Amino acid sequence: MSEINLLLCSPSPRDITEVYEELKKCPYDRLYAKYFPETTAYNKMRDWFIAHREYTHFVICPDDLLIKARNIKMLVDELEKHDYDNLAGVCNVDLAENRDLLNITTNLPHPTRTVPERGIIGWRYYDWIPRNRIFEEPIISVPFSGFAAQAINRNTVERIKFQDDSQFNQQQGFETGAIDAMWSNQCAFAKPPVKQHVMVKNRMKHLKMLENEQEIQIGDGELRLYPKNKDMFEMLYREPLGKKKIWNINKDSKIIDGIPKQ
Repeated sequence: MSEINLLLCSPSPRDITEVYEELKKCPYDRLYAKYFPETTAYNKMRDWFIAHREYTHFVICPDDLLIKARNIKMLVDELEKHDYDNLAGVCNVDLAENRDLLNITTNLPHPTRTVPERGIIGWRYYDWIPRNRIFEEPIISVPFSGFAAQAINRNTVERIKFQDDSQFNQQQGFETGAIDAMWSNQCAFAKPPVKQHVMVKNRMKHLKMLENEQEIQIGDGELRLYPKNKDMFEMLYREPLGKKKIWNINKDSKIIDGIPKQ
């Protein structure tokens, strides 16, 4: 197998210093899609990765996940042994009621959400695995993995385009998210299917709930390439200015500059 060369890809509508500083310590180039709608961010990074064949794996680095250099090293050490289609670590689901659950499931969450106030019967359910479970193997295959530094090999990235769940939730044309749930479904129903593997001892901290203190910006998007371990970046693409909208989930759910809480 050729030498592993990761591209660390972060869809990032927030600026969380702690997360940024830890990822900077990882000895690989970082690609940030700053301030784009979620689906747009993922696919801009995907397009750039596909065009740059020097990289072997597209690693999803959520902007509220603390990924340390040791987490990336564990991934690389295993990828050097086996060519996994998808290989990730694990993390807590959130810092609230699901803090003792891992972001992997025993079931495949359905693309349709449960939205009772709209009269829609949905089927999406996450059967999370407890973090204190004793695993027989250090690497397991799961139906759903919530993108904890998920390393996807080039062949798989080229086969499958990221998509949100809007087409399944009567919101065609509106980017609703759940890209991890949709990715798991796309992998499961691909021909041939694509397996998702996780390293159950490669654990990270998900700041979900705590990150609600951060302002979220959508608009005036930027695609930035940071060379490994550097703060300076190359601006690969920038939207025309004037589209910026910001909100904070904790400010009484009020709309700030035009974007409602979702």
